[in-house]
Amino acid sequence: TPNDFMREWLAVWEVFLQALIQGKAPPADWKCIQCGDEGILHCTDCFAWPLLCSKCCRNRHRHLPYHRVERWMGEFFQPGWLSSLGVEIRLGHRGDICPCNQSQFPEEDLFRRPYASSAKYNDPYQASPDDNDGSWRDMLDAELLSEGPQKSMPANAVPKLCGRTMTIVDVSGVHEITVNFCACGDRASDSVQLLDMGLYLASVVRPRTAFTFQVLDDFTRHNLECKTNTHKYYETIRRATRPAFPWTVPDRHREMMRCVRQWQHLKTLKWSGFGYGEFHEPRPGELGLFCPACPQVGVNLPDGWEKDAERMPWLFARQLNMDRNFKAEQTKRKYPEDDCPLTNGSLFLVEETRYKAYCDAVIETPQKATCHDHKAQSQSNTQVKHLAVTGIVAVACACHSAFCLGSCANLQKGERQINMDYILCQALKLTKIPSVTPTMVLYDIICQYGMHVFTHFLEHIQFLDLDSPLDITMGIGLFHVHGHQDSCGPRFSPNYIVGASQVDGEVIETLWARLNEISISCWGMGNGHQTETLDIHMLNSNWEKLLGIVSSTCRKMKRAYKHVRLSSDTFDELNSAASSAQIARWKEMERSAVENRRHDLSAMDVYAPLIRKAPTKADIHQDLITKEGGSSPIRGSASWLASGISIQEAQVELAAAVQKMGCRPTAEQLNQVEERRRRLDARIDTFEASAQRYLIQDADYDTVFGDDDDPLWEDDFYYATVQAQADNSNGSIDAKKQYISLPSMLGSQQCSKKGYKKIQAEELELRIGQANDNLQQIRIALGHKSFLYRTEVRNNKSQNKKTRSWSQVGHVKGTVQKNSWLYKHCCQAMQRLGASAELLFRYRNMERDDLKITTSVVDDPAAHGTRQKSLIIDCQCSLLINGFTWMLWGLVYPERSQGSSMKFSLPFSFGNNLPAMIGAPS
Repeated sequence: TPNDFMREWLAVWEVFLQALIQGKAPPADWKCIQCGDEGILHCTDCFAWPLLCSKCCRNRHRHLPYHRVERWMGEFFQPGWLSSLGVEIRLGHRGDICPCNQSQFPEEDLFRRPYASSAKYNDPYQASPDDNDGSWRDMLDAELLSEGPQKSMPANAVPKLCGRTMTIVDVSGVHEITVNFCACGDRASDSVQLLDMGLYLASVVRPRTAFTFQVLDDFTRHNLECKTNTHKYYETIRRATRPAFPWTVPDRHREMMRCVRQWQHLKTLKWSGFGYGEFHEPRPGELGLFCPACPQVGVNLPDGWEKDAERMPWLFARQLNMDRNFKAEQTKRKYPEDDCPLTNGSLFLVEETRYKAYCDAVIETPQKATCHDHKAQSQSNTQVKHLAVTGIVAVACACHSAFCLGSCANLQKGERQINMDYILCQALKLTKIPSVTPTMVLYDIICQYGMHVFTHFLEHIQFLDLDSPLDITMGIGLFHVHGHQDSCGPRFSPNYIVGASQVDGEVIETLWARLNEISISCWGMGNGHQTETLDIHMLNSNWEKLLGIVSSTCRKMKRAYKHVRLSSDTFDELNSAASSAQIARWKEMERSAVENRRHDLSAMDVYAPLIRKAPTKADIHQDLITKEGGSSPIRGSASWLASGISIQEAQVELAAAVQKMGCRPTAEQLNQVEERRRRLDARIDTFEASAQRYLIQDADYDTVFGDDDDPLWEDDFYYATVQAQADNSNGSIDAKKQYISLPSMLGSQQCSKKGYKKIQAEELELRIGQANDNLQQIRIALGHKSFLYRTEVRNNKSQNKKTRSWSQVGHVKGTVQKNSWLYKHCCQAMQRLGASAELLFRYRNMERDDLKITTSVVDDPAAHGTRQKSLIIDCQCSLLINGFTWMLWGLVYPERSQGSSMKFSLPFSFGNNLPAMIGAPS
C-alpha cells in the first residue's frame, strides 16, 4: 500500500537528506571534467551537474544558452548566467557567428573572469532598492558590456558583444541574452531570423522580447490540462528565475498573453493544413475537429451508403444536445470596438458580426408557459448591467459528447430562443448531417422551445438558411424531464423515441464541468480573447474524444450486447405473463403512438403511468354533498361532519400550543391561548346545537358510553373526563378536551344500535380523506426538512445563520409532529368506525422510524445493503400493476423490434460491412 512505501522511506530519510546536501558540494579534486584545469562552475541543467572551468563551460553551452549555471564562491555555489560568460545567441548561420558580424576580440579572449573581485558583483541575484521592472540587470550589462571598440581589455572584464540584448522567456526562466543578428547582404528580416531559431518575438518592429517555442507549448499544455491562466504561469517562471526576489524579474505577462493567442492560432492553422498551399480565409468551422463516429456526408460514409440508408435509416440518424452555461461570463470592456479577434467563427464559436446582426434584427417575443415555470424561459430576457456576456450556449453530439463546429454563441441576456435557433441552424449546416431521418434534438425545455421553432425558421430565413426544410425530432434529457409536467415524460423522453439509441440527453453537462474550470479566466478578457480561449479548449475536448472513440465505442458495444440479452429475457417474460389479447392491444397502441407522434405528441400519452392521486378530504366532501338527499343522509350532514373533524383538529393544535408554552408561560402567551379557547368553545357550541338535527340524543352519556357497549372508548380517551362532562355540577370543561358528538366518538356498536350507519359511513370516507391530507403534509415537510439540511444547515458557517437554519428545521419538525398526531387520531377514529382490516392495514399507525429522513438527494446505488432494497407495491392494485406491465412492455418492445438498444454509430472508416453488422436488429 502507499503507507507501506511511506514507512520504508521514513526508515532511511536521513540518507536522502545527506545526498541532497552532498549534491551541492564540489568534488574533492576541483578539476574540470573536460580540460583538467581548476573548475569553478557547474550547470544545474546538464546531466550529473558537471564541474567546469569558465572556458569549457562557455564552449559547452554555445548551443544551450538557456541553461542555468552556478559559480563556487568559496563556501557555496551562487546562481549565475551564461551571458556573463560571453554566451550569446547567433542567428542566420545555424548557431555559428555571422562572418559579417565578428567580435572584435578572439573567442578565446572573450572571457577572463566572470565577476569582478568587488562585492558589488559577487551576487547577481542581490536585490537593490533601485531595481525596478525591466532594469534588473542594466547595471551589470553596463559594466560587462562596455561601449566602443577596444584593442585590449582588463583581466576581470568582458568585452562588448556585437548584437542586441533581449529578454528571452524560456521554461527555465527569464534570460537577458545578447542576440547577434546576421549581417549578410541577403539576410532575412530580424523577425524571420528569430523564428528560425525557435524564438517567437513579442513585437514585429525591432523586437526586444521573445518567447521560446518550448515555453509557449508548455503553457498551452498547462492551460489545457491544469487550466492555468497566463498570469499564474508567468509568475511561476518569475519565481524560477529569482526565487527570493521574483518581483524584480521583468514583467512580460501582457506580452506573453498576446503571443500565446497568436501562437495557438498559428498552430490551429497548421494542424488544419493551412500554409501548405494557396492560402484562403478559414471558413466557419473549418479549423475544428468533430466527432469521427457520427455519420457525416463526404467525411466517413462509404460509397453507396444511400442504399443502406433505405434499409436501415435509424443507423444514419443523428442526435444533438443543446444547452446553456451561465458560468462563462464576461465583463463589459471600456473600448469594445478596439477588439482584435483572430478566429472569426472558424472553430466553435460563431462569427460575431453576422450573429450580432441577427440578434439585433430579430425581436424575442415572450411566450406563455404551457409547462412548469422554468427559469430558462421566465428569465430569458434578464440582463446584467456589468456583463457583456452572461453565458454561452452550445450544441454537442448527444452520442459521443463532441462539440459541434461553429455552433457555440455568447448570450447577451438570458437563454433566449433566438440564440438557440441560431446555434441549431449552424449545427445542422456545418456538421454534414445525412438528412435521411429527422435529427433528434435534446434540450432541457424543448416542450416550450419546440412550439415555435418551425415558425421562427420560416420567418427569419435570411439568417436561418438551411439547405432543406427543418426536420427534427424533439426530446428532453432523462434528468431534466422529471422537472417537467407528467405529460412531458412520455412525449419527450428518449426512452420512448424509436431509433433514439441509448442516450440520456445530458452529455453536454459533462462538457460544461471541464469548461467551467477555465471560464473564470475569461471574466476580464476581451471578446476576441475569450472566444479564442473557449475555442481552443473545445478543440482540445474534441481531440480527447477522438483519441478515445475506439475504446469507448468498444466498451459500449460490449455493454449493449450484454443488456440486449437482458432486454430480450425481460420481453419474453412479459409476453409469457400477458394474454394474447393484451399483446395484440399493446402492439396496436405502440404502433399508433409511433405513427402519430410526429404530428400529435399527445399520442404518446398512452405511455403515461396510470397512477391516480389519493382523494383529499375536500374532494370526498364535495362528492358526498352531491349524493345527499333522498335515501342518503339528510342534506348538510357531510358539511356538519367536516366541521366536527375540523374542530377536533383545532383541539389537537390547541393542546400542542399549550404543551409548547412549557411550565413558565408569559402573560401574552396565556392571553393568546385563552383567546383560542374562547373561539373554540364558540365553535363547539354551534356544532353541538346543530347536532340535534343529525343525531338523536335520547340517552344520557352513561348509557351511550358504557364500558360493555363500546370497549374502544376507554382505551383511546379519558373515560372519567367524559363522565364528568355529563355532570353539569362539575363546571365547564377545557375546550381542548371537550367531547364532540361525532359517530366516531360513539363507536361502531352504538351507531348500529341507534341507526347511524349511513352517517357513520360518511364520516369514515371523510376520515380517509383526512388521513390522505395528513400523509401528504408529512411527505412535503420531510422533503423540506431534508432540503434544509443540505442547503442551509451544512453550508452555513456563521453561528447566526446556523441558528436561523435550525429554527427553520424546528418549524418544519413541528409541522411533522402535528400532522403525525392528527394522523394517529384519524386512524383511531377509523378503527372505532368499524373500518375493514384491509383499510386499517393501508392506514396503519406510523412508527418513529417512518419519520426518519435521509439528507441525500439520491441514495448511493453502490452502498451496502442497497441491492436488497425493493419497492413497496400494493398487490391488490391490479389496475396499477397492469399499467406498469404495459409501460415495461412498451419500453422493451421498440428496442427489440427496431434494434435501438444495439445502435451505435461507429466510425464508418472502420469497414464498409461493420455498420450493417452491428446495427442489425435482433
